[in-house]
Amino acid sequence: MKTDDYRLLLAVEEAETIKGAAKALLISQPAVSLRLKQIEEQWGESIFIRTPKKVMPTPAGERILALCRNIVNQETAVRNEVSSMKGTVSGTLSLAVSSVIGQYVLPPVLENYMTEFPQVKVDLVSGLSEQLRSSQSGAHVYLLRGEKPRNGEKLMEDRLYLIDRKGLTKQNRPLIEFQSDPAFHTSVHDWLMEASPVTPSRKIKVDQIETSKQLLLHGIGMAVLPETAINGIDRTEYDFIPLQMNGKNLTRTTWLAASEAARSLPQVDAFLKCLYEKLHH
Repeated sequence: MKTDDYRLLLAVEEAETIKGAAKALLISQPAVSLRLKQIEEQWGESIFIRTPKKVMPTPAGERILALCRNIVNQETAVRNEVSSMKGTVSGTLSLAVSSVIGQYVLPPVLENYMTEFPQVKVDLVSGLSEQLRSSQSGAHVYLLRGEKPRNGEKLMEDRLYLIDRKGLTKQNRPLIEFQSDPAFHTSVHDWLMEASPVTPSRKIKVDQIETSKQLLLHGIGMAVLPETAINGIDRTEYDFIPLQMNGKNLTRTTWLAASEAARSLPQVDAFLKCLYEKLHH
């Protein structure tokens, strides 16, 4: 087996579907199915059980997948060591990033970083902070929202605003709510119940913050958005009501977490410098 085969098996395990693995690996679904069949023939064992909804590792598959993780992790560690020895910025940079940060903060940082350090391969996982915390992605750098992670440092803080078009009767307007962690929803709910000047008529629930923002811009309803996401919303056309309770602004904190070992890698150190420069510019 080649290293790409190990990565393929791990992608199937993580996605729990052939289709999901193909999407993550940027190859066709038939190609994944064919290669998986060939790998299972080499081992003489079924690695996954196929069900109508997902695939699950067999007992033999669990042992093989453990081997895959060890080999991939060892290869990554050696590549990082070689990169450090050469004194050049190369190797792999792995990031686990909150969806909000991935949409509104990270793109210009990565653009500058990849332009300056084209030899670095960037592995990026984006999603809800709560899910990233519970996963075992082994990323070099985590950029998470909400609850402070272990060894986390405060990176930035966003004020929260209820936003809607000017001139509308807000008492009968729906609130467009994007998927986030329970702490965020609890803060917004408490504010609506105790301190909000308006009461939404109902809720429209969507998955992404950008979907919430676009529905807001098309007049579908109002939305609570963090300061990071409000670029492009004209303050002359929209009301911005800050969320405040007991005289204090309600905010969302973004945390950066990276181990000392990760920070010692040239590619990680270079990324953190690009990130700090962008945020403090």
